[in-house]
Formats: sequence, C-alpha cells, structure tokens
Amino acid sequence: MKKYVNLLNAILGAILLIAVKYISPVCTGKVLLQSGKEMPMRCHYTSTAVILIAIILIALSIELYIRKAHLPITFIVLGLILFIIPLDTPFSIGVCMKPMECHSTALWIKIISGILILSGISTFFLKDENSKIV
Repeated sequence: MKKYVNLLNAILGAILLIAVKYISPVCTGKVLLQSGKEMPMRCHYTSTAVILIAIILIALSIELYIRKAHLPITFIVLGLILFIIPLDTPFSIGVCMKPMECHSTALWIKIISGILILSGISTFFLKDENSKIV
C-alpha cells in the first residue's frame, strides 16, 4: 500500500508541474527598476522554485516506487517547503502583492502541498510488509 503513496506523490508532482506551467501560469509582467532595467516579478521566481521542487518530487517518488521504499519525512518536508514558498514572509519568495494571476497559482501550490503533507503523514500509519524505510 505504501508504494501507491509514492505513485500518488509522483502524480502530485506532475500535476503541480502542469498547473504552475500551463493551467495557472504566473504573471508575465516586469518590474521597472530605478536604473531603467526591467526585472521579472516575484511570482516568476516562485514558479521557478516550485517547478524545480516538482521535478525533484517526481524523480524521488518514482525511484522510491521502484525500490518499494518510503521516506515519509522527506515528503512532509517537501510539502512544507512548497507551502511556504508562495507565502509573503521574510524567508519565502512570495507572489505579487496585488490580486493577479499568480494568486491562483499560489492556491494550486498550497492545495497540492497540503495533499503531499497528508500523504507523508499517512505512510506512518499504513502497514506494508514489503516496504522498507530508507
């Protein structure tokens, strides 16, 4: 049963990747600096970080599915990181201050990270004789 949690996590990573890139992409606007140069808004960097974490999540989940192993703490931590990234805090990247397209992207990220945290917690309670903790 635990190996299916790894498969679920790989699917969550793929949904996150598709959601951030195609379903609900972030703003494409730029911020004008005092020097006259333009720079992408914060949501662009949030999107980049989430895409990289989603790729790591997919690769890790597939490897653990093949090896019939599980790392519940790793998935809980990845879920917490994904949840924190779009928040507007001093230790996260955040999204735009004004209500823009990136706020729907942040909602996708938060929902998927919540499911990822729950799947990590669930592996503590599921019993599987063929599975091993790495």
